Amino acid sequence: MPSAYEVSIMDSTREVGKTRVSGITIDGTNYTLQNGYMDQLKSAIQGVTLGTLVSERRLFQNNTFLGEPPTDPASQREHKWTVVFQDNVTLRKFKIQIPCADESLIDIPTEDMKDSTERTALVQALENYVRSPAGNAVTVLRIFATYRNV
Repeated sequence: MPSAYEVSIMDSTREVGKTRVSGITIDGTNYTLQNGYMDQLKSAIQGVTLGTLVSERRLFQNNTFLGEPPTDPASQREHKWTVVFQDNVTLRKFKIQIPCADESLIDIPTEDMKDSTERTALVQALENYVRSPAGNAVTVLRIFATYRNV
C-alpha cells in the first residue's frame, strides 16, 4: 500500500486547510529514507506558508501539534499554493494545494512562486517523496497562487 503524508494548517481566523500527497510503499528497507523525505516535505511546506501547523499524518504515524493561530492576518486558508505535477512515466498531470500561502513569495505578474530557497526546498521535497496516483515519480511543473479551491 502506498504511504501518504498530510498536514493541516491553521490560518489567523482558526480555520484549517489540508494538504495530502501519496508516496511509495514504506517497509523496513526504506523506512528511514522515506521518513526523512516526509520531514523534508514538512519543513518545505512550513517555509512557504504563513499558517500554523496543527497536525501531521503519516500513513504509519499521526502527530498532533497544539498551536496558536498565526498573528499575521494575511495567513488565510483560502490563499493557497497550487502545485502541478506530471507523472514521469504516463505524463498525466495532477495537482495539490497548500493552504496559507506566504504571499511575499508570489511573483506578481505571473502569480507563480518566485524562484527562492523556499521554492527550491519545496520542489526538492515534493519530487523526493510524492508519487503519482499510478505510483510513479513526479516532476513539479508549476507552483502558483490561488485564492479558493480549484
